[in-house]
Amino acid sequence: MSIRAVAVACLSVLAIAGCGGDDEAPATRTGPGAGARPDPQLVTGQRVVVQSGCLACHRIGERGNRGPGQDLSAVGRRLPSAAIRRSLVDAEASMPSYRELGKSKLAALVVYLSSLRG
Repeated sequence: MSIRAVAVACLSVLAIAGCGGDDEAPATRTGPGAGARPDPQLVTGQRVVVQSGCLACHRIGERGNRGPGQDLSAVGRRLPSAAIRRSLVDAEASMPSYRELGKSKLAALVVYLSSLRG
């Protein structure tokens, strides 16, 4: 990762610190049984979004900024998970690559973003 990319990532983390932190309700996936339970992979993916500073450039629902990145509120409806993963690893323009994030965190991030259907 270049020094510029690291600087952008650090500034993004600082910017997101003022956006409300991690107070959003945990992501859940409904299924059989008595109600919705937190899905650990969705919760981890949501945490990665906050900790990585994604909301400094992107918007998800009512949280984050309206640019310079796209609104991600319905990214899971627009793109298959393989394309989401590819855009995170082989990032273009000013978006930092998440190639070095680690397999489990990257997988959780892809699962979370894929779940966003608007």
